[in-house]
Amino acid sequence: MNRLLVALMVLCLASMAFAIDTDNTRQVMPKMDTHVGQNPGQPDAREGGETIATAVPIAALPFTDTGNTCDNINDYDVACSYTGSLSPDVVYSYTPTENQLVAMDLCLSTYDTKIYVYDSSMNVVGCNDDYYFGDPPECGLYTSYLEAPMYVGNTYYIVVDGYGSDCGDYYLTVTGGPLCDVVCNPDAVVEGEPLYDGYDDNVNGGCNSSPYVYTDFNWINQGYGDCGLLCGTSGWFLGPAGEEYRDTDWFTVVASGTMLSMTVESEFEALMYILNTDCANIQVVAGPAYAPPCTPTTLTAATVPGTMYRVFVAPSVYYYGLTLEWDYTLEVCNHVYDVIPTENASWGSVKSLYR
Repeated sequence: MNRLLVALMVLCLASMAFAIDTDNTRQVMPKMDTHVGQNPGQPDAREGGETIATAVPIAALPFTDTGNTCDNINDYDVACSYTGSLSPDVVYSYTPTENQLVAMDLCLSTYDTKIYVYDSSMNVVGCNDDYYFGDPPECGLYTSYLEAPMYVGNTYYIVVDGYGSDCGDYYLTVTGGPLCDVVCNPDAVVEGEPLYDGYDDNVNGGCNSSPYVYTDFNWINQGYGDCGLLCGTSGWFLGPAGEEYRDTDWFTVVASGTMLSMTVESEFEALMYILNTDCANIQVVAGPAYAPPCTPTTLTAATVPGTMYRVFVAPSVYYYGLTLEWDYTLEVCNHVYDVIPTENASWGSVKSLYR
């Protein structure tokens, strides 16, 4: 499907020198609040409803609106991941006529925004505080973007909120696309990583785990040339002490020639890198690349035959606002292999062990 996301090249990993500390690669990043309240704008009643009961309905997508929240009050809050917000908020409602992946974008807003979605039972469907970190600059510092699945027969409430007590001018764009469902190739190897609250990533957390741990990608599948196939799971979870993490999957490969490639198809936008193997001095060999939902995306790197590299797959955003997992497929080509899989457990059977 067409990419729903506005171009983003900053949430990847702070710079082309790949940071290795968990605050920058897996755990949500801290932020300063010296910017709060610097651009409040002029309240003028150009906004969504004060409460869910008075939510402004969105009749059809795409939809755009502008407003200023400074003349509203604080009715709601969802922690994602910063707590204690006292910002005023406004509400829109949307009742889809088909199952959709809905994108809500606050690019161009002039204050530190937050956006989240309730369903009709007041369950949180999704939340985002910071998506844009001032790059691209026109999107503003710490403005928000969220994608959430929405289904026929339900009404959803989109809340435009803020960080801390911040308020100001917002620019809301809501678009829709088809829901994404990645199908696991029956010939693929299953990653077998569970995601749940309290999870300590000891499967393939790579340089983000202690001790470091990787999956060796050392197989090919018959009928796919010099390529191996994997079905994986990624997303967000709470760690053993309640820390908010995104899952980062690291795979070790050895190049068989002068070109290595990885192809990812995922249910949520995925971030892709090919890296060197030194956790103390991680260097980007290729990337970043972004795989939009249900859009196979290939990243290639010039390689030295016989040299080991790391293939990296993770969510493109640090925190989604709730525990969530999604599926992806990974194909790696032109690497050294030891085995050719002949029989694998199904994707669903492995995941069902942890539900």
